[in-house]
Amino acid sequence: KLQIADGALNNISNLLDRAATLATQAASGSFTGDRNVLDAEFQGVLAEIDREANVGGLASATSYSVFISNDGANGSVSVSFGSATATDLGVTASTTSVTSAAAAQAALTSISSAITSLGTIQGNVGSAENRLQFAISLAQSQIVNKTAAESRIRDANIAEESANLTRYSILNQSGLAS
Repeated sequence: KLQIADGALNNISNLLDRAATLATQAASGSFTGDRNVLDAEFQGVLAEIDREANVGGLASATSYSVFISNDGANGSVSVSFGSATATDLGVTASTTSVTSAAAAQAALTSISSAITSLGTIQGNVGSAENRLQFAISLAQSQIVNKTAAESRIRDANIAEESANLTRYSILNQSGLAS
């Protein structure tokens, strides 16, 4: 789930970059094209942000715990990150447009804030991915070390019993010979 969310967040980041590019073009005093054409693409980008958030499981805040431990102690890793829809990022189609230079300037401010919010969410997801990878690595190391220790104990017991068998066999043979 975290890797899917991370991929969706990267796509949303790219979409916000495209929205910023469109808003910058529309905010330019030297722009001579049709701002309505730019706004149509801009609104499409905002709709795609929502679609990506829904597909990536980012339509609502997420929080859960994963239990990873070989010995049962301190094995819970908590994961929590926020929603990344256009509305939650503050760049909704109903309030953000690039149909005029002034609206485009306001959109740039909203996009800048959205990029900051998205960075926080990406940081939380990345941190959770790293914590889980470290916890899994530790659990694997615990399993290997416990298995090796158990093997050494069993090997030591087999060697001791083998020595006892040989000793009793020699004593038994010496008793028969006398």
